[in-house]
Amino acid sequence: MVVHLVLGISKGRRILNWFRRLASAPWHFIRRPSSLPAVLALAVVVVAGVFADQQNNVLYQQSVRSAVQSELSIIRAKLEGNITSNMQLVQGLVATISTEPDMPQERFSQLADNLFNKTSELRNVAGAPDLVVKLMYPLKGNEQAIGLDYRKNASQREAALRAQQTGRIVLAGPVNLVQGGEGIIGRFPVFVGESGSKEFWGLISAVIDVQRLYKDSGLLAPDLPIAVAIRGKDGLGPDGAQFYGPDWIIADAPVTAPVTLPNGSWELLAVPREGWRETAPSAWGLRLMIAVLGGLVVVPIFISGRLAEERLAHLRALRGSESELRRMSRRLKMALQTSRIGIWENDLSTGDLFWDDRFNAIFGKPQDGGPRHYQDWEDALHPEDLERAVEEFRVAVEETGSYHSEYRVLNADGEVRYVRAIGMVYTDPGSTPKIAGVNWDVTADVELNLSLKEASRLTEARNSALAEAKARIEHNALHDSLTGLPNRRYLDRFLKDLARPDALRGQRLALLHIDLDRFKQINDTLGHAAGDAMLVHASDVLKSNVRPEDFVARIGGDEFVIVCLVDEDDTVAGDLASRVIERMRQPVIYEGHECRFGVSVGIASGRGDQVDAKKLLVDADIALYRAKSRGRNRFEYFSEALQAEVIQTKRVADQILQGLDRGEFEP
Repeated sequence: MVVHLVLGISKGRRILNWFRRLASAPWHFIRRPSSLPAVLALAVVVVAGVFADQQNNVLYQQSVRSAVQSELSIIRAKLEGNITSNMQLVQGLVATISTEPDMPQERFSQLADNLFNKTSELRNVAGAPDLVVKLMYPLKGNEQAIGLDYRKNASQREAALRAQQTGRIVLAGPVNLVQGGEGIIGRFPVFVGESGSKEFWGLISAVIDVQRLYKDSGLLAPDLPIAVAIRGKDGLGPDGAQFYGPDWIIADAPVTAPVTLPNGSWELLAVPREGWRETAPSAWGLRLMIAVLGGLVVVPIFISGRLAEERLAHLRALRGSESELRRMSRRLKMALQTSRIGIWENDLSTGDLFWDDRFNAIFGKPQDGGPRHYQDWEDALHPEDLERAVEEFRVAVEETGSYHSEYRVLNADGEVRYVRAIGMVYTDPGSTPKIAGVNWDVTADVELNLSLKEASRLTEARNSALAEAKARIEHNALHDSLTGLPNRRYLDRFLKDLARPDALRGQRLALLHIDLDRFKQINDTLGHAAGDAMLVHASDVLKSNVRPEDFVARIGGDEFVIVCLVDEDDTVAGDLASRVIERMRQPVIYEGHECRFGVSVGIASGRGDQVDAKKLLVDADIALYRAKSRGRNRFEYFSEALQAEVIQTKRVADQILQGLDRGEFEP
């Protein structure tokens, strides 16, 4: 469009230069005053014709681009719909795999066969537990894909790992398939287990046949009026490589349209199959019509100028002025009618006002052209704006000479209108000073602005309430309602974070498993309220004895866990356990009763990136029960010998039970 505009302007300049040289030629009939209007009219007609021709070409180009955009929108809708329908077909299979992770090939083929009974562009569906293809349907023709390890395939590794890491569908391709051909692969990550402890099973890969997708989406239609290219390989949108269509399309000012994919996009580019035409088909007809109209305009002007030159020379200037005045008056009237502006004039000496019909309508007055006075304006002002509006009018009249104001008008029926006014003080020769200006009704704009501000305020309030509710829900889900400490779910998340590489940065991780002694007796004798009070007291003791960076959680009825990072020396954990045991020995008064209880503590620790946080919790539990078996109210460290002793004790117990079952014991 810009190119055509520049070409049109360039043509117009060349034609104007030609007429300028023509006007300066030594031809006596052109130099005559009666011929000058005809020459100027011809120049105007030519310039207008060039502009009209250029606009005709611009409109033609816009219509062509609109037609291309329409065709491209149909293809985009078909592409999105076909890809989405194919992905939705596979969702049910993914859900079934998550509940049957050990599904054999026969069961997989039975389920996948249902997908291929429906209309789709699917070529095959593969199951890759642990990222190795072991399930395939249909198996025939795809045997080479069995055993494919996505982690070792350079063309498919990145997309497969991205699906595993993000936990979302990843659409990759087109890629060259190991079993031959080209396809677009949608990879669905599969997780098994309950929501709190889901584990990655592998991927379900659905291969969409590229050629069938192109055909079903209309790209291969023989009567397609546009040439199409697609870029955005692997769903990278405009940043991705082009994988369909001729390369020259991107350099030919193509029409573009995005194709939304699962977690990505493509970009369609299209031009007319025959390319862009610079000139509209109707250009020569329009040019001929402009030439005829130009002749009809220029010739009468030239003839009438010659006839009236001698007789009407003394009236020519007057007629020109009258014509210009009428034209300006007509334009002013049209502008006032379309803009709905009211005109007013105030005689500053007498206070008399002139209001046109529009001004009377704004102020709720009869549109009868009757006389108005300054007091009529002042009486119509809103009481809250009266003092300010009167003062702004006084300043304009007495000081600045320029009037700008906004105020409200209260009509007789109680309707409130918002008015914006501008004016200027002037004095005609031999006349009294006056101020004239215009007013327009801005009620709709003001009310819209107020409603937008109110809507914005309500939206912000709702968003704030939603954020607070979300934070409160998340806090309640991760904290114990009685003590306010993190709960078992929070502990599991915390330990999972510590299991990440470099999370410990070479430090030791110490875990203290704490269990209250004689808590059940307090609960049974004084009631659950007393037990709750003791739990709150125990949580306060733990929080007051740990460091700010240590983690304290309540994981059960009377069980607590402390997680802390220590140096090479384990005495930090032992000192902490000693302080907790000593504080817990102190009696607690509840409703006149002296309550005593103690704690047993099991300590386990590990060092470096090889620490298994969940195993530490089991080791600390073993050490806890050793502390209880040795008299309670003490702490014990976990050791390999202790673990061996526990295993040996369990083995002996199992052997005794087996001996009893077999009747190997005799009294």
